[in-house]
Amino acid sequence: MKVYNLNCNNNHAFEGWFSSAEDFQSQSDGQRIACPLCGSVAVTRVPSAARLNLSGAPVPSELDEAASKMRESLKALAQHVIANTEDVGEAFAEEAR
Repeated sequence: MKVYNLNCNNNHAFEGWFSSAEDFQSQSDGQRIACPLCGSVAVTRVPSAARLNLSGAPVPSELDEAASKMRESLKALAQHVIANTEDVGEAFAEEAR
């Protein structure tokens, strides 16, 4: 699978996924690639970094820390909601009426 960074003539950036470089070229030549924002078929490929499929690769510790902070924030939010709301159970509609 090839993932290319693309731009349209209106300078909208987007990704395109292709089975091969030849598939990209064929679709590009046939004007079958359109910008998802404006629909322009004047699309060009722009330079992008190589992508490596490294299954099982370790996640950088910064991402682990950010994920941990996010989990803690979500846990605190859930605890706040539980502590500050009333569960009316199955009779919600009747209770609201």
